[in-house]
Amino acid sequence: MVRVFLQVQIALIFAISSEAVFIKDFPLTRLLQRESLHTWPCKNGNAFRSGVSRYSGPRNITSPIWEWTIPDQIVIPGVLHNGHVESAPLIDKDHNIYIATTIGEVFALARNGSQLWKHLDPGARMFTGAIEGNSLYVANSAGLVLSLDLKSGKENWRTQYSPMAGGDSPGAAVVSGAVIIAGASTELTDVGGNDEVVALSAADGTVMWRFKPESFMYNFMPAALGDRLLFIDRTGAMYCLSISTGALQWKAEGSQNGFTTAGLSIGPNGVAYTTFNTNGADGGVLKAYNSTTGAPYWTRNLGLEAAAAPVVGKLSPTGPVAVLTGIGKNQGKWKESMRDGKAVLRAFDAETGADLWTFQSPSMMIHGSSGPGAAPIEDSVPDTWSTPSIGADGTIYVGWQGGKHFAIDGATGTMISSFYTGFGTQGGPAIGDGLLVIASTGKVAAFSSL
Repeated sequence: MVRVFLQVQIALIFAISSEAVFIKDFPLTRLLQRESLHTWPCKNGNAFRSGVSRYSGPRNITSPIWEWTIPDQIVIPGVLHNGHVESAPLIDKDHNIYIATTIGEVFALARNGSQLWKHLDPGARMFTGAIEGNSLYVANSAGLVLSLDLKSGKENWRTQYSPMAGGDSPGAAVVSGAVIIAGASTELTDVGGNDEVVALSAADGTVMWRFKPESFMYNFMPAALGDRLLFIDRTGAMYCLSISTGALQWKAEGSQNGFTTAGLSIGPNGVAYTTFNTNGADGGVLKAYNSTTGAPYWTRNLGLEAAAAPVVGKLSPTGPVAVLTGIGKNQGKWKESMRDGKAVLRAFDAETGADLWTFQSPSMMIHGSSGPGAAPIEDSVPDTWSTPSIGADGTIYVGWQGGKHFAIDGATGTMISSFYTGFGTQGGPAIGDGLLVIASTGKVAAFSSL
């Protein structure tokens, strides 16, 4: 038994250190990525941003156990909607749920949907936070990072880390004792964007380092592996920084003619995957990179706009590790003329990039990517698709600009069930033990199989 264990250790060390990063044995992920005590502590569920949960959620999402809307949102149907949820829901170890809003609020809800506490920073958009230990770390558009006590919502500390932060949808990461977030030196565009990455001490909010990429970033969502922090800018260029020092380790070029609001994820094979566009907001590509060196493995031309980050994981017990990405025209801000919001979700073999399956959304005529509930005056323009989330049983959950969330069989790409919220979705679904929480821009809903 000891000899076998040593052989496994030696094989693992060789697999990690070799240039051929692919690891066939998916359970070895737990040796490469520290499991959080919390259930879904950040957007996409873990530091890899892989979108994979150690739990299985409900496969039937037709009947929620509760629905929730922002209590003090301002809605005039067909005219105005002020107050949205662009953040991804988070779930702690006790299955309490945390939701941030575009009007300066963070709510803590119990598993049954009852409110535990509320924190308010008036006049600032709150972004997706990250849970570590007994604290929730969350940034806002005023350039502030806050550490909030999970039990009470009281502030542990706050730091002005940047003059402001772009009002798109950046998310925080907490790794190796550092809170990492994006900020902006000034208003870069009328739809947000950030031009610096900042690391702060999780203990007291002291700034540790700053890094300015060559181009600004949208929907900043960094992934971490060891001391490596990976993220992309608006051109799809991928950067690797040292988490401890902020020093640039490598950079892989994107497309200077393209524009993307997507992100990246790291698979159980140690490979980094990202999507970006090569011709404005068109000509989407999916690329796989060696996360140690930045060398590319393969590229797939998608033929449609790629606006959201891919995720990567097992979709069935016997199937390959797969990369999932949603593509299709983002219908953007509200326009008087209605357009069809249909789009596709595609699955690829993570090692080779070969096609596995394609899921086609239904047709839905919409005024904008906020979905059928969009209004001419509103403070949210979500992506075509949310980032998908993958349960331990391979079930995929994903939101779409046509106002629906889908539960999809990972092995076949066929729909199992769906739920209509009437709104588009920016934050990806959160999976707990027999629990699924979805957050469209206008409604949050929870489903249970327990």
